[in-house]
Amino acid sequence: MLSDPDLVAIRRYDLVHKGAGMAGHDIARPAEFLLDHNGTVRWRKLTEDYRVRARVEEMLEEARAVGGK
Repeated sequence: MLSDPDLVAIRRYDLVHKGAGMAGHDIARPAEFLLDHNGTVRWRKLTEDYRVRARVEEMLEEARAVGGK
């Protein structure tokens, strides 16, 4: 979970959902990331619908693929 009220990380990872918040404010798109020990994004899932999330099984499978195990 990330709290980013100034949208610093949200902009860095290109996750801004322009005008989708209350009163037309920019908010973050729903997203999940797997990063390696260097902080490099190795996998991501982006959606436009906050109800759509990666399943636990999906994330574990991707983590194994990224980790090579």
